[in-house]
Amino acid sequence: MGPPDLRSPMLEVARPVEPLQSGEQPSAEARQVRVVPWWFPVEEMSQPIVFHLETWVVEEILGSNQSTINELEWLSQALLHVTKLPCGKVTEITIFGRPREQNLLKGFLLSLAVWYKELKVKRAERMQQLEEFLKNHE
Repeated sequence: MGPPDLRSPMLEVARPVEPLQSGEQPSAEARQVRVVPWWFPVEEMSQPIVFHLETWVVEEILGSNQSTINELEWLSQALLHVTKLPCGKVTEITIFGRPREQNLLKGFLLSLAVWYKELKVKRAERMQQLEEFLKNHE
């Protein structure tokens, strides 16, 4: 029996997207070509950290098209895989890498999540105050 295969099926080289019928768009999974970067130690793929965040928070942090993932991966030296769960309200985040980098990236993402939630509450309070002010001064 040989050594275990530590590669993740989520991060292997994707197969080319086949041409679609006229007007159809490729699925998000087909558009997301993920290749393990040259700087990433493949042996660190075996023990990912998995946690869940609300989808709206993930979209605030990473953008609706998840455009900041590459920058986060390069800066943190950890790989990030984001999957929306079927319910649509929760997103699963998987972090691959050395334990230190995994924990740093998880802490960073959770801190941003708390910040965005607090910001949403403050905006709601300000909006309520504005509505009350406008009602009182009509």
